[in-house]
Amino acid sequence: MKPVKPEWHNEDQIEAAVRTWLVSQRWQVQSRYEQSGADISAIDQHNARWLFEVKGYPATHNKFDGVAKSEGSKRSQRRIWFIEALGQIISRIKDPDLQIGIVFPDHPTDRYFQSVALLLPQFLRDKLHLWVFLVDQTGSVRILSPDSPHFEDAVHAKLS
Repeated sequence: MKPVKPEWHNEDQIEAAVRTWLVSQRWQVQSRYEQSGADISAIDQHNARWLFEVKGYPATHNKFDGVAKSEGSKRSQRRIWFIEALGQIISRIKDPDLQIGIVFPDHPTDRYFQSVALLLPQFLRDKLHLWVFLVDQTGSVRILSPDSPHFEDAVHAKLS
């Protein structure tokens, strides 16, 4: 079998979609080469500083041989990536006013990232200034703010 090209939900594609969305919202987004640590560093329209950790959705096929991955493998990988995103972004908090976001694909047939994000206690998201962003295949964004019990379309979400 020949190698499989990257799927829309891999980390690089999701990061590019979020960067595009942030710029469209008039945020100042640092290039990957200007920053260190987090996947995205940005300043919003209210001059608040943000850091984002981005994760993809597990590939449906192995990269090199094209063999389909097992469902168990994908379930395990997505759980590890969620926990890893939390750990990475929390370890980068150096300023109590910093806003932090974790970004995942909004997969049409697997709502794992949405479900597990909603399980994070609201008081904890509020204390950490933790936002969760979901990006779908078209680049549309849904956001779970620290003080909200549910995701909102980015058009309606109030950031900062």
